Amino acid sequence: MCITGALTGNVAVVDHDLDSPAFVNQHVALIRPRLDRLDPTFLALALRSKVGQEQFKAGEYGGTKQGLGLADVKSVKIAVPSLAEQTQIVEYVRSSRRVLEAATDRAKSEISLLREFRTRLTADVVTGQLDIRDAAARLPQLDPAVLVSDVGTDEDELDAELARSLEEVDA
Repeated sequence: MCITGALTGNVAVVDHDLDSPAFVNQHVALIRPRLDRLDPTFLALALRSKVGQEQFKAGEYGGTKQGLGLADVKSVKIAVPSLAEQTQIVEYVRSSRRVLEAATDRAKSEISLLREFRTRLTADVVTGQLDIRDAAARLPQLDPAVLVSDVGTDEDELDAELARSLEEVDA
């Protein structure tokens, strides 16, 4: 499970047995939790949480370069419930994430279909294959107050709205 976030404080869980060499430098801190006390995925979630990120931000040294020293990483405080509770929390997050990812995938698919429909509809109107006066007469009468008006039909605006929604899902 890879969990990424802000520029400072990115977190990833790497399998214990790596097939290729890995290097740690001034930009990467390797944390090896005691597996009898701490689930690595739970640790990643805790460090990626709002509280963990706030601790990373507080420990950054200023200037033009963002960064943390090893002492800053070492001093981050997290709540450590029992291993059983950690496992439950990780499973809950995974389950919730699957639900959100499925909803996101459905929304992306629906947006794609709506864009395709819009393109086809525009082509049919422009080529005269669809008489919009006849089509408009067959539309159901809807209360304008019920219609969603805050999302425009501009593709860039739709892309921006989708990106904002996905950011909220990932947060």
